[in-house]
Amino acid sequence: MISTEHIVGRTPLVVRRRVKFGECDCPGDIPAAFAAYEAIRRPASQTFQEAAGKSLDWYENVASKMDLDPITFAYDYMRRTDQVSHEDLKLRDPRFTAAYEALCRAQPPVASKRATALQLQGG
Repeated sequence: MISTEHIVGRTPLVVRRRVKFGECDCPGDIPAAFAAYEAIRRPASQTFQEAAGKSLDWYENVASKMDLDPITFAYDYMRRTDQVSHEDLKLRDPRFTAAYEALCRAQPPVASKRATALQLQGG
């Protein structure tokens, strides 16, 4: 049984997709409309798939991160898809980011490409 919440929750997605189909100037040509739709949607879909792949890699290698201190571990987790930048984190949680930056300045680089990159940037 499909709930009202399910239908209402999916409505914006359906509307967005219809708007995208409406942007295709292919009246009566269904294959061309689908091709145009795919061309419009492919970049966003590809970005999402790449982020999902990076997240999966992070989880598959989490055992190698268990020796990281809690702040570095959390930082690495939040940046695992590369969709959230250091600057994004500064805006979202300045105290956490400041603690991470202080930790990076106080100790040598750890086995994290992000921590190492931040130290090389002087952050």
